Amino acid sequence: MLLLIDALTRSAEQLAQGGVENARLNAERLLAHTLGLSRAQLYVERDRTLTREQVARFEEKIARRLRQEPLQYITGEAEFMSLPFKVNPSVLIPRPETEVLVEAALDFFRRNFDPDDSVSALDLGTGSGCIAISLARYRATAHVTAVDVSEAALATARENARLNGVDDRIEFLHADLLTESARVLVAGEVHLIISNPPYVSPQDFDRLPEEIREHEPVVALRDADDGLSFFRRIADVASELLNQPGAVFVEVGMGQAQKVVEIFSLKDLGEITVLKDLTGIERVVRCER
Repeated sequence: MLLLIDALTRSAEQLAQGGVENARLNAERLLAHTLGLSRAQLYVERDRTLTREQVARFEEKIARRLRQEPLQYITGEAEFMSLPFKVNPSVLIPRPETEVLVEAALDFFRRNFDPDDSVSALDLGTGSGCIAISLARYRATAHVTAVDVSEAALATARENARLNGVDDRIEFLHADLLTESARVLVAGEVHLIISNPPYVSPQDFDRLPEEIREHEPVVALRDADDGLSFFRRIADVASELLNQPGAVFVEVGMGQAQKVVEIFSLKDLGEITVLKDLTGIERVVRCER
């Protein structure tokens, strides 16, 4: 017989010994997911006796976490912009710093358009769809084209759009819109190009934590060159794709912002500014014309 609170305490100790950060929180979330409870309910029902099947399922999740599998992949759930998202190894796990990118994009719409104006956005490398879906969810007049080269990622993004009730305002495209043949689909039609592209160089990729390096999709993380290739490609095609007014907003890695500013400054993309995330890191480069 194993009580809920004993299972929770024991698993938190196992995770801590295994080097998992925030071990207690991880244990709580995995047990809550196993039992279909909230974290608060775990403590209300602390003296509940777990069944053998429940214990087995919970222990299996703990074992996966000890192998450095991300918590969000184990539960299949993540939160972004206070919205629910399904996640799996075909998509990056949405991160808080990307919310700075989305908030800045929403601010661009507020500053340049009336509330009832229809606006259009192009999300390059949509992954889970967290950026496109958040734009559509928080800007009721937004129509978004979400593009990815991965069919598996697009399937997840479509599911997330339905989950958040915005699938009628997002078009999903399986394409590389940075190629000439695909650009004709949206040329001159979008007010905003937004992207969190692969910006990790091969050298930096090898230094990423195992949890990221071994489990999240390499194609969404690693650039084959210096970490700046996709920014150069976006800069090359942005003027062709943008409407007026138009903007390009991209997330960048630590130490990349000024290099990306230099890349974009060679093109006719208007005023360029850099925004910091909540930790003070230069995280977003925005161009507005």
